[in-house]
Order: sequence, then structure tokens, then C-alpha cells
Amino acid sequence: MDVRRKIEAAFQDMVQPAKEALWNALQSLPFTITEIAPYVTEPETLPYGRNTVFRNEHVEVVVIHLPPFTQSPIHDHGGSAACERVVEGKLTHATYTLSSGSRPVLKKIELVHPGQHCSVDPQELHSIANHTDKRVVTINVYAPPLSLSNVCQTDGEAEDPAARSRTREHSNR
Repeated sequence: MDVRRKIEAAFQDMVQPAKEALWNALQSLPFTITEIAPYVTEPETLPYGRNTVFRNEHVEVVVIHLPPFTQSPIHDHGGSAACERVVEGKLTHATYTLSSGSRPVLKKIELVHPGQHCSVDPQELHSIANHTDKRVVTINVYAPPLSLSNVCQTDGEAEDPAARSRTREHSNR
């Protein structure tokens, strides 16, 4: 069975799934980079490539490609929960809160390795980055499918009261 059919089989019957259900389904699909390679796209309008592999009214599955030294803007998923599994490379995942002045304040940074995952709650602010000289490829699942993403406009760096001291290696739960 090809990648698209495996993904469809894993996600097609989900109705309003919780993050744990998304992660369990992703975990059941241990794709290699060779299997995912046909779905990896180069960036166009975003700093990363984004290819929707499956979408229905409840779930969207996307392959993301972050070239070396790229970062997404700080954003939310407009009410969608997300689970992201790294297939290749080392992903830096940062989460933020908003200060009283509506500026993003760094909450946590995780380094996520192949086979590991990170997740995003609905309305949570986050960014993804590749700080290495090799590409990062991930499989992302959104529930419900993305319909809106709010980008946090910053005038430079986000506030970071503890600097980068909260950077830690990610460990699966």
C-alpha cells in the first residue's frame, strides 16, 4: 500500500479526534524518508514546503519541508490542534505566550529528533525552525483541518525572559 493510502486508512474514520488519537495514528505509520520523499516539496510562498497528502472534514495530513536555516513566523493554527512527527533532521519547536502588551514571550524550546513528535494546542502560538545545514522533513496532522492561521507580527525578536536557557532535548511521552 502506498503512503497516501496508508495515511487515508489511518485517518479517514476520525471524527473530532483528540491530540492523543492524532499521535497514535501517526505513530502507527513509521514512514521512512524514502517513502515520504515524493511528497516533499520546495518552499513557494512560505519559508517551508507544504504538501497536503490527505484532507477530509475532520483531519488534514501535511508533509512539511524546512530547508536549512529556515524558520516559520510565530503563528497559531486558528483553533486546530496539531501533532508533528519528525521524519528527517532536527526540528526546533518553540512555544509562546502573549505578554500584556500582546508581544510573544518565549515559553519553551524543544529539539525534536526523527521518530519523535511535538504537539500544538488549539490557539497556542508556536514556531518551527531548522537551525542546521541539513533539511528537516515532518508529517503534520491538524484537527480540524487548517482554515485559518494567525501570524504574530513582531518588530524583531520575541521577548525571552530566560533567554535560551529553556532549550532542552525532546523526549517522547
